[in-house]
Amino acid sequence: MGYRKLSGEYAFYIETIGVGTATANAPKVVVGKVVPKSTADREPTQNPMSGFVCDGTPLGKGHLIALFLGGPDIAENYAPQYEQWQQGGAWKNMELAMKSSAGSTGTASLYMVVELEYGNTGNVYGAEKQKFANCEYLTAWTDYRIPTRFKVSSFLSTATGAAAVIADLFGTDDPKGLAALKTLPSQGFLTAVKDFQHDSIPDEDYKYWLKIMLRHWSIPPFEKAKQDYEGYVVSQVVAATTPAPSTGPKGVSKPPPSKRSVQPAIEEKGRLLYGFKDNPNLGQGKWQLANTDKIAAYVKDQLDSRTDHFGVRNPDYVVLTGTGAGAAIAQALQ
Repeated sequence: MGYRKLSGEYAFYIETIGVGTATANAPKVVVGKVVPKSTADREPTQNPMSGFVCDGTPLGKGHLIALFLGGPDIAENYAPQYEQWQQGGAWKNMELAMKSSAGSTGTASLYMVVELEYGNTGNVYGAEKQKFANCEYLTAWTDYRIPTRFKVSSFLSTATGAAAVIADLFGTDDPKGLAALKTLPSQGFLTAVKDFQHDSIPDEDYKYWLKIMLRHWSIPPFEKAKQDYEGYVVSQVVAATTPAPSTGPKGVSKPPPSKRSVQPAIEEKGRLLYGFKDNPNLGQGKWQLANTDKIAAYVKDQLDSRTDHFGVRNPDYVVLTGTGAGAAIAQALQ
C-alpha cells in the first residue's frame, strides 16, 4: 500500500519495490513547491533510501527535486540516476527550465511532480559493479532499485482544483494525504514537462564511458610498445658502445663512442620505430604512444572477444574496427 512522508512543503509517496527477498522502500511520487535557492553551503549528498550505493558505479545520487529548486536533503528525495545525464545532460536541462518557470508565475506557486517507475527485477548489484570495474559497463544496469522511468510534470497553485489537492497532500490527515499523492499524476491540472525513459544508458553517459573504456584499453598496447622501445634502446646502445675486436699490426683499434654520444640518436630512431612521440594526450608516461593503429588493433580484439561488443553501439563498433579506427581513437582520447 505504501505510505506518505512529509518534509516541509514536499511530500513523498513511498512504496515497496522488488520481488521476493530483494525488496526495498523507494519513492514512487514526489511533489513540492519550486523555491529556487543557493546551494553553496549544501551538505554532502547521500545514497538513496532504497539502499543503492552509488559510489563505484556510473549512477549518481540524483535529487528528485533538486536542492537548488528547494528540495529537501533527505534520503527519500534521492534516486540512482545516470550521472552525466543528471549532472549536465537532459535531466539538468529540465531542472534549469523548471527554475526559469518558477520565476515567471506571478503570485502563484509552481509545484513540481516526479512520478517514478521501477521496471527492473534483477538483484545483480555485485555482478554489475564488477563488470563496471572491469570496463564492461556500456550496457544498462538492471538492479531493481534503479528507476526505469521519470515522468516530470508541474502545476500552479492557482489551477482549478489544485488548492484542495494541495491541502490534502500536506495536511495532517494521513489517509487523505496518501490518497492525494497516489492519484496526483492523473490530475487534470498537471502540465507534462518531460517523460524520461531511464532503462538504457543515456547518450551523455554512453559517450563519457566510451572514452574511459578506450583509455583503459589503450594502456596494454602502450605498455607493450614502451617495453619494446626500452629494450631496443638498451640493446642498440650496448651494440654501439661495445669495443670492436683489435685490428692492425699493433693490436690497436679505434675506441668505441660513449653512451652519451650515441643514445639520443638511438632513442629518436626507437621512438619512430615503436610509435612514440612527446604527446601528453595519449596514454601515460613521458613518451606517449602515437601510433594509434596499435591501440586500434587491441581495441578490435577486445570488441570481437564478446558477442555483445561490451555494449559498444553499432555505429561506434563499425568505426572502431574499420580502416580509420586509429584516427578515431586518437580523437576520442584527446
